Amino acid sequence: MDHTENTQESIIKVNERGIVEEEKVDIRETMAQIFKKVLDQKINLTLEQILVMSPKFFDQLKNLLEEEKKSINSIDKKEIQTKLINHHLGNYEQQKLYYACPLGFMQVYLGEEGHEIMPLVDTGSELNIIPQGSEIKAGLTTRCLNMNLRGIGGHCTSIVGLEEFTPITLVTGEGRNIHLFVARRAVHTVL
Repeated sequence: MDHTENTQESIIKVNERGIVEEEKVDIRETMAQIFKKVLDQKINLTLEQILVMSPKFFDQLKNLLEEEKKSINSIDKKEIQTKLINHHLGNYEQQKLYYACPLGFMQVYLGEEGHEIMPLVDTGSELNIIPQGSEIKAGLTTRCLNMNLRGIGGHCTSIVGLEEFTPITLVTGEGRNIHLFVARRAVHTVL
C-alpha cells in the first residue's frame, strides 16, 4: 500500500472555444506560486476571508516561516561581521565606492593600549572622526588642527585635532593604522 500523498488534482476548465477540458494540476507547485504572490504583495483581508481560507494553506505558510526563521538563526553573526570588516578595510585602490553605506556599529580597539570603542563603520566616509576627549581616554597624542568640516547634509563640525597613524584592532584580531580627525562637538566615532 502506497502512503505517499497525491499532489496532483484534476480541474475542469472551459477553453476559448467553449469546450470543457480536464487538466491535471500539481498542488505543491500551485501552492508555491500562491505563497510567492502572497509574500510579494500587500493584501488587505477581512476576518471572514481569512477564516474561509484552507487550513492547509496556513499550515504550509507556518512551515515556510519556520524554515526561514531556522535559516536566519543558523547564520554565524561573527562570520558576517568579519566579512563586513574585511570588505570595509580591504584594498581601497581596488574598491569603487560612489556612495556612503553605513554598515553599523562595530567593536574595535583603539591605540596601543587597546581602548574599546564602538564606531559607526561607513564605507563612504571620507574622514575618520572621533569626538574630542575620546582620544585622551585612549591615550593618544593629538596634533592641533583648526578647520571646519561641512557634511553632505550641510551641517558643520569644527575639527580641533589630528591623530595620525593610530593603531586600530578589530574583534577578529586584524589591525592597521588609521588617521583620526578630532571633532570639537559630540559626534559618533566614524571609520
